[in-house]
Amino acid sequence: MKRLLLFLTLLSLTVFTANAQIIWQNTIGGNTYDDVEDVIHTSDGGFLIVGASESGISGDKSENSKGNSDFWIVKTNSIGIVQWDKTFGGSGNDYPVSAIETANGDFVIVGDSNSNISGDKSENSKGDFDFWIVRINSFGTKIWDKTFGGSDYEFGVAIKETTTGDLLITGDSASNISGDKSENSRGFSDAWTIKITSTGTLLWDKTFGGDADEEVMSIVLTPDGGYVLGVIAESGISGDKTVNSSNNEDYWMVKVSSTNTIDWQKSFGGTSNSVTALSALIPTADGGYLLAGDSDSNIGGEKTENTNGGWDLWFIKTNSTGDIQWQNTIGGSDDEYTPHGFEKTSGGYVFAAETLSPISGDKTEDSNSSDIWLIELDASGNLIADKTYGTNSTEYPEQIVETNDRNYVVVSSVDDLSGDNTEAPIGDTDYWLFKVDKSTLSVNSIDAVLSTAIYPNPAKNHVNIISKTKIESVEIIDVTGKLISKIKSPNKTIDISGLSKGMYLLKLRSGNEMAIKRIIKQ
Repeated sequence: MKRLLLFLTLLSLTVFTANAQIIWQNTIGGNTYDDVEDVIHTSDGGFLIVGASESGISGDKSENSKGNSDFWIVKTNSIGIVQWDKTFGGSGNDYPVSAIETANGDFVIVGDSNSNISGDKSENSKGDFDFWIVRINSFGTKIWDKTFGGSDYEFGVAIKETTTGDLLITGDSASNISGDKSENSRGFSDAWTIKITSTGTLLWDKTFGGDADEEVMSIVLTPDGGYVLGVIAESGISGDKTVNSSNNEDYWMVKVSSTNTIDWQKSFGGTSNSVTALSALIPTADGGYLLAGDSDSNIGGEKTENTNGGWDLWFIKTNSTGDIQWQNTIGGSDDEYTPHGFEKTSGGYVFAAETLSPISGDKTEDSNSSDIWLIELDASGNLIADKTYGTNSTEYPEQIVETNDRNYVVVSSVDDLSGDNTEAPIGDTDYWLFKVDKSTLSVNSIDAVLSTAIYPNPAKNHVNIISKTKIESVEIIDVTGKLISKIKSPNKTIDISGLSKGMYLLKLRSGNEMAIKRIIKQ
């Protein structure tokens, strides 16, 4: 763990960087491989970071590895300074996925493990990988750990605390009746949900699936004592699945009652040869749900928009019974994957996703390789603003959370000192935690450099430019990133009558300043 004086020295470099949109950042790791999986905002205003580590004592890591890969839990204060870290594992492979803070201030981490009794693991594996659940207090001391599974593999994914203090945990299972599994597999991999007490005693388990593979991504508790599962589903009508899917993968939304019967289910997908992968299911303030994921599908099935390039982000807003209210496909000319996000306190949504696209489609900034793409949607799903963060290497955000001051904290793995990362990684990969000013998205950050306005928008024949600065050039770029035209010393009015209907980007330049505006040609 860094000494405080050293960190404060680094903080003076990281908080006041040339990139003013990053309020603070910290690169946290040991001397080998540390891969982040989740971050939660804690009740004391700090953050709990969860990931897998192979590092021994080194860098920020204060405890040795227990086996191959371990749970590595890092607690920071409100500005990202490490307060404590803990390593939990057995002699095998242990991979955490997500965490919650409970009502009494404890933390519960869920993941998977194939370790037998060893290290911190108090129970043998039931088969292959099992759910491994670790409960710790606010200082990181282990209270208990529990292993749940069958004779095949189980992967723990998500956890929620009920109003009674019980824990609802969901993940994937390939086991038939064996160990803690009371029902046979429906196909290959199914959604497996268990309920345990606050002390880890199993109350019940339930399996849902079809004749192919299902992969759980999210669980949401409902006011009637039931829950909704967000699943990536390959199965057609079979087993528990009464709604068809495409030939590959769809979003599958399953509402389960308090007695573990299915109240309703919905499947959302595109064309028959496409893949649609859910990454988040978010309950919304109006009692509905927002499904977020990625898709390579053009118009077909439930999908009403073509892809902008390869893979795009696909958002679906439903009501309380899963009926679609709106949807939006968002991306650039290359690939976008795996959005994670939340509904803002003030309304609308913020997501962080992986992007490889240059300026094109909905993207207003280039990517160096695989970068972090922050986007803001209004309450109707319209894209308001976007911002790209990253290095010359590969980043993919695992989570973004809203802070008490309504700004955003993002967590990703990082392995390079370049671009927006100002602290060299200690090992192969480290945790990268950084806080972003909300104005980065609420006001287009490029526009803040060159103040302009475009009207009317949408427009049929022309758009007008309002700017206090003389515009030296305007580039018109289509959604694939292709330069359509470049106008030097433009007038205040730009003729767009010759463009086909659709979305375009206007890149306006004045000296070293630039602004990018989206326009719709009607």
